[in-house]
Amino acid sequence: MKIGINAISIRKGGGVVVLGRLLSNFVRLHPEHQYFLTASEALAADVIPQSPAVTVRWFPEAKRSYTRMIAWHLVTLPALLEREQIDVFFSFTPYLPGRSRRISAVLVQDANYFSDEPGLWDNLTRREQTIMRLKQLWTYRTVRIADRITVQTQVMSKAIASRIPSARERISVIPHGPGFLEDVQCAGPRRARRTSEVLEICYVAIYRNHKNFRVLLDALRILKRRGIPARLHLTLGEQEGRDVLRLMAYAGEIGAVDMIVNHGELSYDGVSRLYRSVDVLVHPSVCESFGFAQIEAMAFGLPVLASDTSVHREVCARAARYFPPHDAHALALLLEDLYGRPEERTHSSNLSLRRARDFSWEASAESTLRWLCGSEGGASCAESDAHSNQLSLQPYE
Repeated sequence: MKIGINAISIRKGGGVVVLGRLLSNFVRLHPEHQYFLTASEALAADVIPQSPAVTVRWFPEAKRSYTRMIAWHLVTLPALLEREQIDVFFSFTPYLPGRSRRISAVLVQDANYFSDEPGLWDNLTRREQTIMRLKQLWTYRTVRIADRITVQTQVMSKAIASRIPSARERISVIPHGPGFLEDVQCAGPRRARRTSEVLEICYVAIYRNHKNFRVLLDALRILKRRGIPARLHLTLGEQEGRDVLRLMAYAGEIGAVDMIVNHGELSYDGVSRLYRSVDVLVHPSVCESFGFAQIEAMAFGLPVLASDTSVHREVCARAARYFPPHDAHALALLLEDLYGRPEERTHSSNLSLRRARDFSWEASAESTLRWLCGSEGGASCAESDAHSNQLSLQPYE
């Protein structure tokens, strides 16, 4: 079988992780298939496995513009699929060119387009909001015409089906693996819990409105007032300059700027070192389709505090402790409890390690290939209504 994979708009972040881990496992598990990948030259070449089963068609990043990207999907991509005689077309971005004779499959990863959370686009310029709205409309169109759709959580599946009911029977839920880790064991043995004078907190995320950074800064201010020494470690890169400046200005206004260390964008080794050096991961985001940072942190044995959303409950189950998404006082109380009770950190660490073992890139790749080839590969949205949550340690209501 010849499988076409569209990754033309993937350049960094979680999309790169998913592409690299899935494709590597595709080749290892089923080298008899041929994988034809279209990708931007901005994508690091070492993400792609070196194998005779993989053919890559690189496209110049210099030609990227919204107009060109639309033309690429509507004209260039269909011609390529025809010329290469692709059997199944699998898009890592939710932009299908249109109906065709070949089977079309799409991975939907952006929860922003299906969220009811208010204010997600408030800080965007009018032009940026227009672009987001057009992307949303194209995503909805793709979901309506795709032969097969996959998402990572039952929550995301139901959110899509509620907006586009005709897609319900075509959606399959296939959880991803443990983030940038090849498997959970790659995190290595967890060091003994330390008792520190400073509570070291991390939030591994790029800046987006839905990441909800301010509630974490407000919690720092509360901890400072209560005399709890704490330090927040961030990984915001230079490309997020305007947003980082605004965030740090706010931290200065509330007197918390001296409690923040921004490491900038880190390599996978750098993120691993960060996870090993801190006491807890806080994930206050209000809109996610999955959440790699939580699974990565759990694999390193970190306690996880997460905003109380359905996706976080599904992914972390009983391994995390939850707070109302915009309640800085509730978050501060949880952090204070971890600081004052080292035994609770140890207990939470053990829960994290246990939960992390439920995620596997090999299992994800195997299920995805079965799904692509037309066999059972994941629970459909309709099936999920009748069965307990396949991710959770216990059914989540």
